[in-house]
Order: sequence, then structure tokens, then C-alpha cells
Amino acid sequence: ALYDGATISIGRSQLRFTDPLDPQTKTYQLLSTQQTPRLRIDPTRRMVEIDGVLLDPPLSRKQWLLLSLLSEHRGEAVAKGKIADAVWPEAKGAIFDYQIDKLVSRLRTRLGDPGDELIETIWGIGYRLL
Repeated sequence: ALYDGATISIGRSQLRFTDPLDPQTKTYQLLSTQQTPRLRIDPTRRMVEIDGVLLDPPLSRKQWLLLSLLSEHRGEAVAKGKIADAVWPEAKGAIFDYQIDKLVSRLRTRLGDPGDELIETIWGIGYRLL
């Protein structure tokens, strides 16, 4: 049950509830929030920064192609077929799901702890960069 002054946590944010029946306190106050890791991609120099720290050594060619594709479609689910075509154009569609899954896993590992928070699995479809 909600009561005046109750703290509500949603993800990494906290809100304080105030009684909406009290005309003096019809507010929702943001108490704190932690930003998700910030990813910066420089396509001209093929460099990736996470929270201002340059990723070193650079991503492999296929990891870069995958991250670039996801970045171009940030927030959208990218189908595995589209990933296969962009990362393995020479294979002409002869890429298995497990190969894509493994590449995503390696990319998440290279991005470190934020990798799992940045690349979301959309079951039955593909992946999305958040």
C-alpha cells in the first residue's frame, strides 16, 4: 500500500510518493538515479569508449561490424538474419544462430560489465542496443 512519503524504486531510480489527495503535495520527486553506462562510438576512427574510457585493444572486425549495425538501429530489434548479412556478407546467409549468439557474447565480454546492460536479447528475433 502506498502512503505519503513512501519510496518507490523503479530500476535504478527512486521516487518519493506524496498523497495525491492533499492539494499541497501533488508531486513526485526524483530522489536519485544511476545512469546506465554511456557508450560512445567513433566510426571514423573505429573507436569505442565506455564511460569515457577507451576500449583497448580495439574490437575485432566482426565485433565492430555488429556494434556498428546495432548502433545504427539503436533502440530497435535487429533480426539475426540482418546481423548475419552485415557481419558475414561473404557467407550469403549460411550463418547459424549460434554463431551470431557467440559473437554477441564476445562483444558483451569486450564491453565489460556494461555489455549485458547495453545489448538486449530479443528472444526469437535478435538483439537491440539500448
